[in-house]
Amino acid sequence: MLRTSRRGAFTLVEMLVVIGIIMLVATLALPSIISARRSSQVAVGAAQVKSLNDMLMNRAMERKGRMLSIERNTQQTDVMSGVQ
Repeated sequence: MLRTSRRGAFTLVEMLVVIGIIMLVATLALPSIISARRSSQVAVGAAQVKSLNDMLMNRAMERKGRMLSIERNTQQTDVMSGVQ
């Protein structure tokens, strides 16, 4: 009276066990994934700060040590007509 032929289908218990194992692995892996993401964000931020610093230093070297230069226009121009 026992059925000896299986058609290759999984039983409900087997499916639940597989789903439970997948959830357990995902739960264990999630903190390391979050930590890796945070580390990559910190590395990108540090690279952006370095790039900005390099740009500012190059600008200062081009302008002989001055970070900002104030240029004074001695000629007054009428903004609307463009007449000096």
